[in-house]
Amino acid sequence: PLVAARLLGPRLAAAATGSTEARVVPIRLADAGVSELLREGDRVDVLTVTETEDGPLPGAHVLARGAVVVLAESGGSARDRNERVVLVALEPEPATAVAAASLVSALTVTLH
Repeated sequence: PLVAARLLGPRLAAAATGSTEARVVPIRLADAGVSELLREGDRVDVLTVTETEDGPLPGAHVLARGAVVVLAESGGSARDRNERVVLVALEPEPATAVAAASLVSALTVTLH
């Protein structure tokens, strides 16, 4: 019988990116509906917003390019959708930037 188990570790990140140095980073997207569009294997850029002196609207800041989605669950209740976490595989430096930014600001992704 099949069981609902997920194996996370360095081999998953390496298999997704082709790099043995890659890391898996959990992110909660600002718009939970976007996670409904994601599938394992998708490539995305991870963005946040920054304050700009040019006007009243914040500017986009790309934290990581070409992240590989390794887990994106769909379905569930509205509450579950708001709590949904997407796992992406990245090289170490952008992985650290994404993980740190997720603690203090909203994140979103653009799909390739």
